[in-house]
Amino acid sequence: MLRDESCDLIENEGAWVRPATIEDWREVDEGLCRNAKRRGELDAEEAALLRAAYRIRIWREVGASSMIEYLELRLGYAPRTAHERLRVALALGELPGLAAALATNEHPFTAIRELVRVVTPEIEDEWLDQVRGMTVHE
Repeated sequence: MLRDESCDLIENEGAWVRPATIEDWREVDEGLCRNAKRRGELDAEEAALLRAAYRIRIWREVGASSMIEYLELRLGYAPRTAHERLRVALALGELPGLAAALATNEHPFTAIRELVRVVTPEIEDEWLDQVRGMTVHE
């Protein structure tokens, strides 16, 4: 198992360099957090587009036999991922609070995916209050 002090140099694009210094971690952390926020925004946008695509039966326009096949062919999703993305997208159409939580990265897609299994429009606000500040694992 590697420890922090186990090596002084790391390979970076074919060259050996010193690992990030203590000052660099903040920049890396900020970049990762920015990406997570953008990922939430993109996931929410994709969900809205998937609902529209499903509504207009877009798969017929490209010669696919189903929406799942369309997602496999056009977006490169594995069948299970395609099914989950579509299931979540359709559920979010009825759950605007969860859709907003995804778009703002209050909760990542993995958490939203699990929440839409149990949340209904009638109890959405209660669930959002209950899970506020929790991690996916919690």
